[in-house]
Amino acid sequence: MALGANFILKDQKLSLEPHKWLIPIKEEYPALEAEYLHARTKENPLPSDFSSINESWRAKRDSNCPLT
Repeated sequence: MALGANFILKDQKLSLEPHKWLIPIKEEYPALEAEYLHARTKENPLPSDFSSINESWRAKRDSNCPLT
């Protein structure tokens, strides 16, 4: 129920109408995946520099948010 509404199970496939907060994640995921795969190579399967990827993945801080 946290993912959406109008769940339909047909031919062993589940479909649903996602909540509004999931739509931007679905739309922005391909670009994030492409950036990650570009940073990752056969020689370096886990790149140590995720700074650009991390900046786009993490939540944005509010100007009134205390630093912790």
